[in-house]
This record gives sequence, structure tokens and C-alpha cells, in this order.
Amino acid sequence: MTSNKKSGRRLRVTKNEPKQPNQPDDDLLFYLNQLRSEECYCGRTKKYGFALCYGCWTQLDGETAKHLNRQICRGFEEAFDRAIKELERIGRI
Repeated sequence: MTSNKKSGRRLRVTKNEPKQPNQPDDDLLFYLNQLRSEECYCGRTKKYGFALCYGCWTQLDGETAKHLNRQICRGFEEAFDRAIKELERIGRI
């Protein structure tokens, strides 16, 4: 018969080593640099932190422009690629 009585032994619980932050790959750095730069993909000046200059932004359809407000790794990359393809199609780039 087993007893519910505690044996008095203690287990030492250690925390896992903190994970090293993942090194961003080249694609992620490309998108980060696009946001950090003050030059649009088309070559005109733009504001730091924006994906495109105002001229390119106004040429996009509403849905694509809206998705460019997403965070990196949460849909920004796909929206930026779609925006560049759209701007190439209309001849802006």
C-alpha cells in the first residue's frame, strides 16, 4: 500500500538557459534596411520608418497600402513584395 506522506526530498528546479536571440537572416535584414533607410525603392527620398515614399504609397491600391502597416514577421514582407510588383506593373519603378 502506498502512502500519501511526503518523503521530505526536495527537487532542485533550475531555469533553462536564456535563448540566444535568433540572428536575422538576409531577407529580414533587407526589409529592416528598407524601413530604416531614407531612400525609397524607387530612388526618391522617404521618411525613416516608412516602407515607401509618398508618391509610391499613393499609387498602391488600398489593401496593399494597409498591409504595409503590418509588423515585420507578421505580414510586412509579403505586403512589401506585393507593393513592389504592383509599382513595377504600373511603371513607377
